[in-house]
Order: sequence, then C-alpha cells, then structure tokens
Amino acid sequence: MPPGPHMSIATGASLVAGGFMVGGVISPDMTRFNRSVGDVFKQTILGFTIGEYTIGMIGVLLASALKSTNVITLTLATTGFIGVMFVLLATVKINDFNLYSAGLGIINAIEIIFHRRLSRRKTTVVIGALGIVMSALGILNHFINFLSLLSVAIPPIASIMIVDYFFLKRQRHLLDETREEGTLPRVVERWNPVALIAWATGFVVGQQVTMGIPSINSLAASAIVYYIGSLVVSAVRRDPQPLFSPADSSRLTVMD
Repeated sequence: MPPGPHMSIATGASLVAGGFMVGGVISPDMTRFNRSVGDVFKQTILGFTIGEYTIGMIGVLLASALKSTNVITLTLATTGFIGVMFVLLATVKINDFNLYSAGLGIINAIEIIFHRRLSRRKTTVVIGALGIVMSALGILNHFINFLSLLSVAIPPIASIMIVDYFFLKRQRHLLDETREEGTLPRVVERWNPVALIAWATGFVVGQQVTMGIPSINSLAASAIVYYIGSLVVSAVRRDPQPLFSPADSSRLTVMD
C-alpha cells in the first residue's frame, strides 16, 4: 500500500495542476526583475518543468520505497544531515518568494479597496509572523485541504489574465508601448466587476462540479464567463475596450 491517505486521481491531478497555476500566477512578481527574456524562460519553463517534475518524481519514489510522507525522514534516510540542510535552505528561499508575493498582493488590495497605503516593511513582518504562528499551530495537518482550495481559487485568475491579454486584447497596445520604457500604462483599472464575477463563477464550479479535474473546470468556467461578459459590456457601452474605475498607475504600490 502506498504511504499517505487515499486520494482520487482527479484530486491528485487538480492539486498538481493547481500548484503549477499558482506558480504561474505569482511568477511575474519575480520575473519582472530578470534581465532578459532568456532569463525568464530559464526561471519559469525550465524550473517548472524539468526541476519540478524531477524533484516530484524523486519524492514519489522515495516515499513509496520508505513508506513515509515525512520530508525530513526521507531526506535523513537518503542524504543525511547535508540533505536536510538543503531542504531547509530551499524552504527558506521559496517562502521568501511567497512572502514577497503575499505582501505585494495584500498591500495593493487594501489600497484599492480601502484607499489606504500600508507600510510594505511592517506588512511583510506581520504576514511572516502570522505564517510562523500558523506553522507552529500545525497548519500542515490541513495542507491537502489548503492546496485543494488554492487549486480552484487561483486558476481562474490565470484564465482571466490570458483571456484579457490574448483574446480581448484590452490595453494590449498600451502594454506593448510602455514595455519598451519599462513602465506601466498611465491609466489602469482599480477593479473589474466582470473579472470578479468570472472568478467567483470559476471558484464555485471548481468546488461543486465533481466531473473532471476541479482546477481545469474552474479555469475553463472563468475564462468563458469573462470572455462573454466582457463582450456584453463592450456592446452595451459601445466601447471595444471599456475600463472600469480607471486610476493613475503611479499611485499603485510596486515593491522593489
């Protein structure tokens, strides 16, 4: 018998696919600092494919061979103390990335919703402290449930971004122009009700529809709703590229 609790293929596939989508959504927070397109390619495509698949497969084989899902136990049994140190350092690095993305998202969300700009340093410290406390309280005991939630909550964000940029092409010409200057378009949206409705629809579909892979279901549902909803708004407003609640991009927080 394999180690760990029973899990269906659909659930496992959703966790894996959803995990990759989460990485894809937050990766621009880091890749924007890269020097070239080649660096972005190496960090994302190579890292998420060769790196993740290789490490994941090694973990599966070791867990099956040693009948354990405890990372420290597996590492000590195979590579000893040096391996454990690599695992700890890798965890610190990964959570440094996660902490940065979480801080950036929370600061911008509060600024957009409540029109209040928070200190990025204090906010980052508070988020990090909360993470430590939750870890000490045993949040890893609910890790699978947390991943299941992320696997249907994050993919809709990715699908909305893809539909907006590649299919609707709203503000794409402005992004192409300002990319050369390394700046944001002067006017951006504070919020988009069609995107929020599409995200909520994708989340509900991912949670409630049992047929297929939940993360893919949420991805597809939000893409369809956002595409059709945006076309309806464009037709009603008689504007091919309508903007909701436009704002000056210079007022938004960009952590560096």
